[in-house]
Amino acid sequence: MANRISRTTSYVEGLFGQVRVGTALSTPYSPTGVGARATGVEGRTLLTLDGQPAARVLGRWMEGAIDDQVRSGGNILTQTALRPIAVRRDVGGRDHYVTAHPAHIHADRGAVDVFARIEPRDEVCLMSGTAEGLVNEVAHLIDKALAQGGLTTRDVKGAALIFCAGCAGALGPRIDEGLRTFSRLLPGVPLLGLCTFGEQGHIPGLGNVHQDLSLSLTLFADERP
Repeated sequence: MANRISRTTSYVEGLFGQVRVGTALSTPYSPTGVGARATGVEGRTLLTLDGQPAARVLGRWMEGAIDDQVRSGGNILTQTALRPIAVRRDVGGRDHYVTAHPAHIHADRGAVDVFARIEPRDEVCLMSGTAEGLVNEVAHLIDKALAQGGLTTRDVKGAALIFCAGCAGALGPRIDEGLRTFSRLLPGVPLLGLCTFGEQGHIPGLGNVHQDLSLSLTLFADERP
């Protein structure tokens, strides 16, 4: 019997000296108004939603896009990259949706593997996004990171961009449009970029979260004299 080896790669970024930073994490998806309660969960596998097999419920939500996988099982990362699910959280009286990327359907169990943990009784919602929204989010991300750090574009000396691999896959060659936006708004600023699965970051009022299908940006500037 062959052994199966699972590997996880982590990246650590180190900085030395005194710097100012501005950070932002965002997901350009909107709730569709379609949702259900998580009634059966096993680790990162959704077993049931509102007491029904999770795969069957997700299949209805996806309106035929994953019917083959619901019947026979299989990977659904591509089909759900622009229509993921999310857990609704209350943040100071407003809703924040913590997105989770459905990854694989187990037809024999009617279960759905996801890339983030969902807890029993969580309110699970179907989200919707567009390629255009992903491209445009880079500009919004820069604005948010500048504001969070109290920086101007002239202050920025470097940047690190995390672009979810699922979002990148949904964009294909159009990811270059987002990078050109960065170059236009922050000309000459060196950029370190990674496409990852399983992004984490800080949401004001909610804390540190694991939020799939997200974009995050850190801007670096010299310490004020």
